[in-house]
Amino acid sequence: MMNSTTPPSSSTTPPTEAALQAEVTRLRQEIESLKASQAPPDYGPGATLPETHWEQQYQAQTFKAVLGAIQQGLIVFRVLRNEAGDLNDLIYEFVSDQVTHDAGLRREQMIGQSLCSLFPSVVKSAHWTVYEQALQTGLPQPLEEHYQYDDFDNYIVSQILPVDGDRLIVSYQIINELKQAQVKAEQQSALLQSIFDNAQVGLVLFEILRDETGKVRDFRYLQSNPVNDRILGRPAGEIIGRTVYELYPALRGSEWTNNAHRCAELGEPTQFAYSYEGDGVRGWFDATFVRIDNRMLLTYTDVTALKDAEQLQTRQAELLRSTNEVLLRSNESLQNFAYVASHDLQEPLRKIQSFGDLVIDRFGNLLPAEGQDMLQRMQAAADRMSNLIHDLLALSRLSTQKQPFRPIDLGRLLTGILTDLELVVVQTGAKIEITQLPIVTGDRVQLGQLFQNLLTNALKFQVPGTIPRVQIDCRHVGTADVPAGLLSPAFAGDSNPAGGRPRHYFAISVTDNGIGFDADTHGERVFGAFQRLHGKSQYTGTGIGLAIAKKVVDNHGGGIRVDSKPGDGAAFTIYLPAND
Repeated sequence: MMNSTTPPSSSTTPPTEAALQAEVTRLRQEIESLKASQAPPDYGPGATLPETHWEQQYQAQTFKAVLGAIQQGLIVFRVLRNEAGDLNDLIYEFVSDQVTHDAGLRREQMIGQSLCSLFPSVVKSAHWTVYEQALQTGLPQPLEEHYQYDDFDNYIVSQILPVDGDRLIVSYQIINELKQAQVKAEQQSALLQSIFDNAQVGLVLFEILRDETGKVRDFRYLQSNPVNDRILGRPAGEIIGRTVYELYPALRGSEWTNNAHRCAELGEPTQFAYSYEGDGVRGWFDATFVRIDNRMLLTYTDVTALKDAEQLQTRQAELLRSTNEVLLRSNESLQNFAYVASHDLQEPLRKIQSFGDLVIDRFGNLLPAEGQDMLQRMQAAADRMSNLIHDLLALSRLSTQKQPFRPIDLGRLLTGILTDLELVVVQTGAKIEITQLPIVTGDRVQLGQLFQNLLTNALKFQVPGTIPRVQIDCRHVGTADVPAGLLSPAFAGDSNPAGGRPRHYFAISVTDNGIGFDADTHGERVFGAFQRLHGKSQYTGTGIGLAIAKKVVDNHGGGIRVDSKPGDGAAFTIYLPAND
């Protein structure tokens, strides 16, 4: 049989020209040697019969030598049968040089020996079965086998020829390298097929069909993957072998057709997007054509959902833009109305207050106590109305009369505010402590309103008889230290010239020892307009001060929060962008 555990390469590698020349020279020398050793005796004139016998013997020896030297395995077996006449064993009568090489044995170790004694496992192989078939039928039998017995591992292609029922002539070739290349090609083909079948995009292989002039006229389906089958709504069996325009005539003259013909004619890859509706198919697709000889590969992705989402987003963006324009106009009108109304209301209110004062001064003594009380109530209501109009006007100006942001020294700003509140501080005996405050970028007027409202509340909302204590501190913090959701989502660009969310903030806290409130319940509510947590009879005010504070902080791209418990004071913390 054939060697070996390491498949030989000589059986499939063509010999070089020098090797062939050497082999021819060796054969010639062997023939000459045969002639010299087997020269016929001299029988004299007319001795033709011995001469003919010698020639026959010479030719047989020459033929045998040539067969032994060919670059192919060649074996002549003598058949041994059992008593039933079935194949029992095979005896080597002739082996070529290739056989001894493949078997790893010398010729004298094989001639006259039985096949089963040298290679006992051969009876398990396909070779043995084919030997029996050849002897039974008397016909040549081809065979290809992966022989893995007796420490051999070879791919073998054989031809078995029975001769008169007593002999078998076996020719074979070891095709390890060819088979390995074939297996590798099959594996690569299987891999490509697996990729083709499992790709998450549509894949179609077309044959380019041309007319007599060579012009592209259509495309025939050669292969289709499951994604394409699903998108088309047709199994591959319905489209393979048929043409594009036969199945989808609406494609003629479309973007698909223009790009397909361009790629087929020029051979350059073409990428494009197209929409199709018809023949049971509807959608948007992103596609690429690549020509391969006279075939063309289409790769495409169904982007219908993405396109629909984009169109919906476009419609929503347009609706949002229109809505914003309406809201902006409405907001502007409301702000202008608030400003004009607040301004125009001040004048008649001042006349009411002035005439009220005149009535009290001139005719107060003439009125009974009840009348005087009514006038005082009227004046108190007018004062509250005046304060309310003033605060409304201030709140509207936060949106309508913004000033360019400039560096503001908060320490100096607080000093000015305390000067304005000096009378209240003296009357209450308040203790106010202020640490080093930073310089921030902002609107001086707005920031003044912010801190004046916070300080006024801290001094006002106190238990009667208690000395107010107010502490103002500042810390430098990073964005991660600011409570989530606290910062304004759309902050003033002037507060951060570099653009984007600032990396650091100043956390400025205003803490008092006042009456406090339940921040867990009212923490967000207190920053709304007209929100009061205490009665007007106890504590004066309009309920707009903290709304102004919140609006100022939002305008500066910051945030504000409050921590408080009833009877335990309040701590307001303002976050303003730091000038890093």
